[in-house]
Amino acid sequence: MNRPAPRRAFTLVELLVVIGIIALLISILLPALSKAREQANTAKCLSNLRQIAQAAIMYSNDNRGVTIPYQNEFDDHWSWIMINGQYVSGVRTATNGGYNSAAQSDSLFYCPSGESDAVSGDLNGAETIPVDRTTDGRAHMAYPHKSATSNEWTHVWYGMNADEGTSMSSGAPARRIRPGKTGVDRQSKMTWVRRSAEMAFFFDGLVYHQIDTNGNRVAARHGGRKICKVAFFDGHVESIGVMELPGGLACKGKSDTQAQFALANLRAKFPKPLWLLEQQY
Repeated sequence: MNRPAPRRAFTLVELLVVIGIIALLISILLPALSKAREQANTAKCLSNLRQIAQAAIMYSNDNRGVTIPYQNEFDDHWSWIMINGQYVSGVRTATNGGYNSAAQSDSLFYCPSGESDAVSGDLNGAETIPVDRTTDGRAHMAYPHKSATSNEWTHVWYGMNADEGTSMSSGAPARRIRPGKTGVDRQSKMTWVRRSAEMAFFFDGLVYHQIDTNGNRVAARHGGRKICKVAFFDGHVESIGVMELPGGLACKGKSDTQAQFALANLRAKFPKPLWLLEQQY
């Protein structure tokens, strides 16, 4: 009987060569895949911010030209004002969201280049401390907001250019409305923004008010943590380099005067985007 010829197997050297070729191909492809993923994240973030800005403009059109507040007299955050007013769709909410719920990655308010976690606790104390906007995880997380009317939660990865509304002629172009307050605490008007294509409205970041003293809440999430996406009052969105943000590359280790959105700092170093109403004059 004729015995079948033995099957030739790979030698160790040949196997190592094949493994080496595969490793080389992976090393070549990974940067391209990472770049493609970043481009997809950028496109999604731009789309989110554009929809949010358009929703805010629709709110103004339906409410006699007033700017959507950071927080209304019922303590609803701007995200919930948009949801309850049906100005946005594609938003995920949860009845037990809180600070510990999983990331809402299918939500309009989710930045795909942000961290999947939510900030735990109140930011009033923690976020007044200057942090590095490119490496500190807090700047890239979501902040949970609860609806005062439905008791549901939603997570928001974007900030709004707003403050406490303590001045009618200065500060940010949007404001918080506090229950029972009148006069200087009333809603701002869209007409106050004379240079709508230059005034920041929403952005990559983590803030709920007092943007004029918490520049560290504006985050650089894109382009290797060097780019921040900003939506303007006219509805368009731009990519802003980290060095064009108040506080520069990082706020960490700098004094409040260096890190904050002080008018002197903004006029001297950051001609665009505009953040405060005084910069228009």
